Amino acid sequence: MSKWINDPSNLVLLAWENHHLEGLMAFSPPHEGTTWLRLLALPLDQQQAAMRALWEAAQTHLRPQVQLASALVTRAWIEPLLQQLGFRHQDTVINLTLDLQHATLPPPGQQVRVRHVRWGEHQRVLGIDHAAFAPIWQMRSSELREAGQRASGYTVAVAGRHLVGYQLSMGYATSMHLSRLATLPEWQGQGVGACLVGHLVQQARNANVEFITVNTQLSNVASRRLYERLGFTRDELDLPIYGLHLQA
Repeated sequence: MSKWINDPSNLVLLAWENHHLEGLMAFSPPHEGTTWLRLLALPLDQQQAAMRALWEAAQTHLRPQVQLASALVTRAWIEPLLQQLGFRHQDTVINLTLDLQHATLPPPGQQVRVRHVRWGEHQRVLGIDHAAFAPIWQMRSSELREAGQRASGYTVAVAGRHLVGYQLSMGYATSMHLSRLATLPEWQGQGVGACLVGHLVQQARNANVEFITVNTQLSNVASRRLYERLGFTRDELDLPIYGLHLQA
């Protein structure tokens, strides 16, 4: 946490009253006109006032580079505060789980093969990520590099000499989390994602992992259908996404 707050590329705002810290609001670095509200801490007795003061200060810094500010609501008390500032519900992040005892492996891909990512392929993988996702969901180069270093599974789908998709996953004691799954737009719908997930399932079983988790947007119908076809089931925990378009 301290490393993230002290990173000069992140926008961190503090609210003070009589030399006492009363609140904190922090945003990710702008990317293609977008940013995420990453941290929020407010006093219990003055949440609305502190939130408004921090947001007014934040807009001054954000407007030159940001057209869309988004927030993932992980605590119920944040939602009404965002609504009071003009943020509106944009989408919902849903969580899914795959019990490996009931996983349905897809047949081996005929057009692609899956292998571990190699040294020097960072920019090519980043290109897949940016082609597959809208700017608000894209990983910055530094984020992808750091995630790749921490990943327990980092594989690419290859067609001929071309990288056409990738997956990045994190390992825990009895589970794995599929953090990222992306396919080039022209290769979507051709089984690339299923091949990558199938390879991950085999890895997980070899490591005696019991289940795999993943999250996606409620609006991403293609992604949801893929996971459901492979045996993932939806959990009860849904997280709303709020957004606000900033005027220059």
